[in-house]
Amino acid sequence: CSSDLGIDLVVRTALRTALACLSLAVVACGGAEWRVIKQASPNPFAGHASFAVLPVDYAGLKIGTMTEADYVATKSDETKESFEGDKDAISEKFATALLVRANEQGLAVELASGRVAAPFLIRPHVDFIEPGSPLMGLGPNSEVHMRVVIETAEGKRLDVIELRHETPASSWATVSSGQRVREDAAAIGEALAEYLVRRTDG
Repeated sequence: CSSDLGIDLVVRTALRTALACLSLAVVACGGAEWRVIKQASPNPFAGHASFAVLPVDYAGLKIGTMTEADYVATKSDETKESFEGDKDAISEKFATALLVRANEQGLAVELASGRVAAPFLIRPHVDFIEPGSPLMGLGPNSEVHMRVVIETAEGKRLDVIELRHETPASSWATVSSGQRVREDAAAIGEALAEYLVRRTDG
């Protein structure tokens, strides 16, 4: 009997582990959440499909519970440089995912550079990054929060939305916090493209 109980315990433990891993995989593969703060009405985007996206702004950034200045002050020069690289990568991954997904859906979204011809500007602002735990299944997930303002070329605010995404360290390929926040940024870019599609559809 004790042998049967031991086998049963092993099976139940294996099942729990498999279900936990499946749950983590679903979270990792899920799209970013968004919350509408403001929407212009009547819809100014209906029938319009041209946007220019500005560089990501990091003013007032919080890293976990710390200000960016306090967080950086605790790090080595090498880690500081790596963190700046992570911020650049977040900007790049977000913009690339947004442009690719939006253009696949028939929208014209481009990076803003020089004189902007698009009638609408996308102004992204990342105000929170959680690097997350480097240990699989332990500690917080990585997480990125972004507020996006869509405005006219003259600066009139039209829509404001908040987007967020988190990625667990569910495999050795995603243990790096830098890699996971890149995935968060790409998921946010794809979600914003979906939002634009819905708004331009009217």
